[in-house]
Amino acid sequence: FIDMTEVIKDPECLTKAYQVFALRAFQSVGKLDPNFAKNLEILKKYRDHIFVGGYVIPCSHCDPVKQVTEIAAAFKAAKIDTASISVMGDEWDEDKAKNKAFLKAFVEEYKKLGLYFAIITDEANWNRIMGQECHDYSATWLWWVHFDKDPESAKFKNFGGWTKPYAKRYDRAHICGNAVTKDSEYKAQSLTQPI
Repeated sequence: FIDMTEVIKDPECLTKAYQVFALRAFQSVGKLDPNFAKNLEILKKYRDHIFVGGYVIPCSHCDPVKQVTEIAAAFKAAKIDTASISVMGDEWDEDKAKNKAFLKAFVEEYKKLGLYFAIITDEANWNRIMGQECHDYSATWLWWVHFDKDPESAKFKNFGGWTKPYAKRYDRAHICGNAVTKDSEYKAQSLTQPI
């Protein structure tokens, strides 16, 4: 499957090449990604034969409940219930305790509002943001980030309590006129299954 942030240029081509799309829906500045709505509109006529989910890059310095409320409303309107959470990047606080409290509140609100998710991260980001001792989400599916151009997960080493990934973000590419990130999925279930 692929994940993407920019507006889809050639949906006919992309939907022939891929059947699963993860669209960035929320930005770390604390607002919905304007390309999310545009891409949903573009993909609308293909929804009978593709799966569309989303992912969010939360604003760790913003109100988690307000963000999730906005995310849930956008996803409900789009008839999407999968909004994976990115725990990566420099937007997070240096204080791991604050990050843990934020993610806990964020996830609790997700569950209240019926959103399904995976955690998108890698070992370095997880350890820096949450701490290597944090295993609080090990029962949640891991969308592992490891850019090695290999869709397989043989190089995965346990971290955060995870012993294997659900999916792997493994390569960047230009496909059908769009910059995309290529991902592979290892479980037979879709992310619409309860976590």
